[in-house]
Amino acid sequence: MSHGPCWRRFTVCSLLVGRSVCSIGASDVAMLGMVCIVVGFTCIVSLGYADPEWPEDVATFKERRDLCDHFRGEEPYNAERRGFLAERVRTYCTGTDRELARLKAKYKDDDVVNAILGRYEEVIEAGQ
Repeated sequence: MSHGPCWRRFTVCSLLVGRSVCSIGASDVAMLGMVCIVVGFTCIVSLGYADPEWPEDVATFKERRDLCDHFRGEEPYNAERRGFLAERVRTYCTGTDRELARLKAKYKDDDVVNAILGRYEEVIEAGQ
């Protein structure tokens, strides 16, 4: 996966900060550091979103199912937490088994989508 020009800018920026400590004043290094932080944050945030090559229905499923899997993995350490988690699991997990099967059938010839969908368990709702 190529991270594109944003990632390269962040890498170059990081190298400049490291090298410029000895050659420029502290306030300049601090300013350059802030620029790198902003560029780096922008890169990291953009890497977290769905790849533009993914179909919208796959990106929507991925977002929902990732939330589902997150809440399924949380510890219900008391009754209030147990209720909160049960509600989140109902909200984000219900229907995802069927949706995963539908998307796999729809995109059976798309290797990129199959790689994404192949990361998910096929049956999670039986135990709800």
